[in-house]
Amino acid sequence: MMDKYVGNRMYRVKEQVFKENGVLKKKYYAMSYEPETLHVAQLLDRLGVSTTRRADILYGWNCMVAAIQEALERGYAVSMDGLGRLSVSCSSSPVDSASDVTPSTVRVKRIVFKADKRLREGLLHAKYVKV
Repeated sequence: MMDKYVGNRMYRVKEQVFKENGVLKKKYYAMSYEPETLHVAQLLDRLGVSTTRRADILYGWNCMVAAIQEALERGYAVSMDGLGRLSVSCSSSPVDSASDVTPSTVRVKRIVFKADKRLREGLLHAKYVKV
């Protein structure tokens, strides 16, 4: 079914209603569409990795994920050459004085991923098709 889209990024059109000068207006914009998520095991299948090597690679991958999580928990950013950089951003509720911002008021806001320049530039020229 998706074969006609091979080699292209997909998008769909999303409608958004908002108020402009007191009048409801409809606007439309493109939104990325991924028909499925490929997991590490599926990527290895696509590469034709043998069963024995696959087990070793999956073990290594799981070790990497654990090491990345530990590094992020300890306050490090993690750079994965060719892929990108992971870091954690934090936030807190607004307070009246700087001294009111304490460790107990700070929380993780999100895990931030910044794609490596090569990866990002490779995707900048992707062709899109509407689904």
